[in-house]
Amino acid sequence: MHPGCVSEKSALALARELQAVGPALEVRIRTFPEATQRAGELGVIVAPAFALNGTIIAVGVPRKGWLVAKLQEFGIAVGNPCP
Repeated sequence: MHPGCVSEKSALALARELQAVGPALEVRIRTFPEATQRAGELGVIVAPAFALNGTIIAVGVPRKGWLVAKLQEFGIAVGNPCP
């Protein structure tokens, strides 16, 4: 995430909500410029981006329900995916 990005607050809120419904998830929030190398390794060209085990699963700020469904596709158990 890039500090000052218009999506920053929404992306942070979504990450925190995911952690609340999936307490077994290890949520890491990485910001630029310190995350530049890791972002390059993952192929991130748009921030914010959501990755799971080194794979980009969403860019921008997706709806919570969509992201929870995507995590479930990968076998990640999460609780109530309220929209």
